[in-house]
Amino acid sequence: MIRLLTLCQAYPFTMVLFPSKIRRLLKHLAFWLFILAFQISRSGSKIIDTNLHDFRSLLIEHSLMLPLLVIISYFFAYYLLPRFLSASRYLPLFLLAICSGAFAIIMMRVILYFYVFPEFYPAYYEKYPGFWNFNLAQYTFYIFSTVAIVVMIKYASQLRRVERIRYQLEQQNLSSELALLRSQVNPHFLFNTLNNINVLVKKDPELTQKSIVKLSEIMRYMLIEAVNEKILLTREIEYLNNYIGLLSLRLEQSGYIRFTVTGEGQGVFIPPMLLVPFIENAFKHGFKDAPAPGIVVQLGIAEDKILYCVENFINPNKISDTPDSNGLGMANLKRRLGLLYPGKHKLEIHTDGKTYRCKLELEIDK
Repeated sequence: MIRLLTLCQAYPFTMVLFPSKIRRLLKHLAFWLFILAFQISRSGSKIIDTNLHDFRSLLIEHSLMLPLLVIISYFFAYYLLPRFLSASRYLPLFLLAICSGAFAIIMMRVILYFYVFPEFYPAYYEKYPGFWNFNLAQYTFYIFSTVAIVVMIKYASQLRRVERIRYQLEQQNLSSELALLRSQVNPHFLFNTLNNINVLVKKDPELTQKSIVKLSEIMRYMLIEAVNEKILLTREIEYLNNYIGLLSLRLEQSGYIRFTVTGEGQGVFIPPMLLVPFIENAFKHGFKDAPAPGIVVQLGIAEDKILYCVENFINPNKISDTPDSNGLGMANLKRRLGLLYPGKHKLEIHTDGKTYRCKLELEIDK
């Protein structure tokens, strides 16, 4: 029976043959058959002389006891404890437990004294006459040992179910938070990019047109590929090149942003738009009059990790414009890293008053 229940859980086709209610019924039936076999194997509750036992008498005796065990066990596990223990009503719980236990012991004594003993153990019946002449401890252990097993199984199953629900809720919340953070990336990027294009409108219409074309290429990437949880690192590198090209259009000196990649990025996946906030932050706060390269972007790809570093000069005339590690873009980035790479990333932010450096180390999966 246990093997059958294991197969029902292991193979999907049994889900059709055995609906959930039937599977639950079969589990309960298998458990009580096990209890019956266990009680028979230990030769009863030792109330009577075990030398008089035979299989037939044991089977009938414990089969008569089984409905009583089922009723009292389910009463404790599914009614008494959930109703009163969860509400911290300890006095009613104690009183009802004593009353229900006494009732179960009396019913067990009735079954044994008026039917089992006279039918199967007449010598014992004559040796110990009197309804109340019995060992209370043995009766109590016989009943409440089974009750304790049922209660433990019930609450262990409930704890597993609660833990499973909690885990599912955590995963749903994690997915929802990541979706929210990713949705914030696009408006933040568009806001900065449109500001850049706005500067070029009157200054250089031709350059503005090129910027819009670059922006359309980036938007195509964002709409088609950036919706995935992870993308190839090579596609992210292409996106960074396009983005740097868009930023470079508004700069007078060439080579202001230097982007170098070392290592092989084939087969490496990362979350989309994870690396761009570094460049956004550096360009927004970097010193535009610094000699080229004013912003240095380095991406190193090793066998099991990515090393990413962005460094820029700080405008000495605008101390208040120092890069803000707590801004929307960087705060968003830190939260995403914490959710996507818990314990698998290292982010260092350092400034000496002249330069500002962000260094990220990621453990990668291929």
